[in-house]
Amino acid sequence: MGQDTVFVKNIPTGVTQSIAGGSGATFSSCGSWAVLSHPEKGLLLYHLKSGTMQWIQDVIGYSFSGKRGKVAVHRKLRGQKVLQIYSQVKNPFQIDDVEEFNYSNEGNLALICQGEVKILDLEEKAHSLGMEQGVYKKIQWSGDSQTLVFFEEKNGVDGKEINQIIHAYHFKTAQIKSLDLISRHNMQDRIVSYSTSPLVISEDGNKVFFYVDSLSRVKKGKEIVQVWDAASPLEYPAMQNYKELQEAPKLSYWDTVADSVVVLATAEEPLVKMTPDYSHMISYSKIAYGHSYESNPPTDYYITSLASRKKTLLLKNFTTEPFRIMPSPKGKYIAYFRDGDYWVYDVALQEHFNLTKSGAFNNLDFDDAGASFGYTVSGWTLDEKAFFVYDAFDIWILTMEEKKSKRITHGSEQGIRFRICDALYRRNGSMSVIDFPMRKFDLGGGGLLLQATGKDYQSGYYLYTKEGFLKKMVYGKNRVSGIVKAEDTERYLFIDETFTNPPRLFITNTKGNKPVEMLQTNKHYQKYNCGTSEVIHYKNSKGEILKGALYYPANYNPGKKYPMVVKIYESLSDRFNKYSNPSEYDRTGFTLTNYVLDGYFVLMPDIKYEIGNPFVSANDCVISAVKAVVQKGMVDAKRIGIIGHSFGGSEVSFIITQSSLFAAAVAGAPVNDFLNAYLTLNFEYGRSLGWKFESQQFRMGFSPFSDMDAYLRNSALTHVSKIETPLLSWTGSEDKTVYWEQSLSLHLALRRLQKNSLLLVYPGEGHIIWDKEARADLSKRIKNWFDLYLKDK
Repeated sequence: MGQDTVFVKNIPTGVTQSIAGGSGATFSSCGSWAVLSHPEKGLLLYHLKSGTMQWIQDVIGYSFSGKRGKVAVHRKLRGQKVLQIYSQVKNPFQIDDVEEFNYSNEGNLALICQGEVKILDLEEKAHSLGMEQGVYKKIQWSGDSQTLVFFEEKNGVDGKEINQIIHAYHFKTAQIKSLDLISRHNMQDRIVSYSTSPLVISEDGNKVFFYVDSLSRVKKGKEIVQVWDAASPLEYPAMQNYKELQEAPKLSYWDTVADSVVVLATAEEPLVKMTPDYSHMISYSKIAYGHSYESNPPTDYYITSLASRKKTLLLKNFTTEPFRIMPSPKGKYIAYFRDGDYWVYDVALQEHFNLTKSGAFNNLDFDDAGASFGYTVSGWTLDEKAFFVYDAFDIWILTMEEKKSKRITHGSEQGIRFRICDALYRRNGSMSVIDFPMRKFDLGGGGLLLQATGKDYQSGYYLYTKEGFLKKMVYGKNRVSGIVKAEDTERYLFIDETFTNPPRLFITNTKGNKPVEMLQTNKHYQKYNCGTSEVIHYKNSKGEILKGALYYPANYNPGKKYPMVVKIYESLSDRFNKYSNPSEYDRTGFTLTNYVLDGYFVLMPDIKYEIGNPFVSANDCVISAVKAVVQKGMVDAKRIGIIGHSFGGSEVSFIITQSSLFAAAVAGAPVNDFLNAYLTLNFEYGRSLGWKFESQQFRMGFSPFSDMDAYLRNSALTHVSKIETPLLSWTGSEDKTVYWEQSLSLHLALRRLQKNSLLLVYPGEGHIIWDKEARADLSKRIKNWFDLYLKDK
């Protein structure tokens, strides 16, 4: 593989800097700096206004100072940790012996230096907090920049356990408050510090969240025997993990004003999340309903006021699937989806309101087994007056005062699906480990950016203005994606590509100007004929109209018939316009451009599944798609291959038991025996795989003990004697998603039947291949397999 290059372009001047081997480029919000890394040269500081650069070695980390135009670099220098603060790339201001540092939103810098906690003001003058020297760590600012909190480590009374003390420094009063649980006679807990969970502090600095561990907790002894009890809510390993969660340090909070401490999590409800204003907690358990064969088992959610300690049932028997509960930005409301409608819970009134009242918001695209949970809540307006939801095509705004719903796009009439560009607003969401995910949109600014996708994958972006109008920015037949926004202006960059045209970078704005091309990648690609692509339509045996992506071979001759490879995995037709760079290093061994350039058609058909008959229905759709293409007279019906990986590989193994249409097949990491897979335990997370069949991708919808025939009917191993297609299977010996024995069982059966089977096992590899040499080997072997049977090479 070649070396990547980072380009930094000054848009007004057109001047471009290239950094070969660079990666991870980030810009400061003030627009003064670009920082990127290199595996050998270290960290590059690029001062954009002066155009000067400097490489820095032995970097521990760095941070921008907000709007102040500086960058602080933490590094090792001559055996010690130092902090260098750059206004330009030369002559930084240096502070020695710095262990940690953290900028506030206002640009003040807190640091732990020489056993002290200090504040560096905007003039870079250091002010000590006046504490004695000690071991301090994990400094955190409040959102209003007025409170600084941090840990202090001291030896415990017994000299063995570390005693963690929390300190809170308040700027307005210049006072330090401290919390030492062990010194409090009524507490039986000690503060603990997790490397992955720093202190969390409320916006106003009055609440500090942390974890406590019981002083009386007994450490586990030697395990003599494992007792696997069928009556327990979870399988033995998962139950042991859950017991560890129940006994683990508990989320707690310290009210710095009242100087009170409350332990929030309990053994009964060990999982706790906070509303955005940190006034209420939402607690729950993942074993509330005992045995569950859902990927995200249902639970009862409770909401508790931190002020009154009053606990109320919030949602009963509700899914634990992520992003199904979304609080408003200030915690006044909680939005959720249930029974085809969107609801909101008013925290103060403790009442639920149905805002759609139609039952028409079920996810029509959902085709897994199990329950559908709608299209999710996209996010709230900043003022909490409304939130946005989706139906199959459109975006709706649901208002709190009127308790009404209003459709703000009209995609259903045009065959266009509108969605909010969530990626642009992710940083508006909560980032703390104790928060429910939340997105908020400021409609008072430049408006809300929407992504639009047409029925045959036309794509682009629209702007929903603050006045409530829809304004097209860019929309057309090309694949448009990856939009990003400038920090303080209404300027956007996006990617435009097709299968035959490598990605181009465009810049645009919200004023209606025509987008301007900034960069064309892989210009040399235009010199070659690399094939074309189109969306095809076909019907399965039920008469349902489906789509597929069909890729034509380079230099296609209409009078000639070509071999074809069919790649399957659920629905892939939306990729028809995605550029594919030729490569020998795909992690699943198949790069479609390699085949198009070598005289192959490639077909990627969509599959419509029947619950309880997933692979029977997959076979129907795939065969229907292949026959539709063969009828066009372009493909040699005797030279068709099929390939898939994971779920797609499982489909391949099954399909060749039902049809002799394919001259060669490749199945990567397949599930070939449904019953065996259902009764297999994944020891990484301790659960059996039954949930994948009953409520997820394998789409059975019931256990094998309800309908054993259905499980056998959809298993390749059941029909192995019918296979006539030469099969190349591959797997990683350390695959924890689909154990390699699934590939082995089918291979051994084919071996016993004296069928044509080749099994590749890659030592140390998992569900996909990571090693570069192994990837090249897999790609070569798959290509040779198809060339042998489809081209007689």
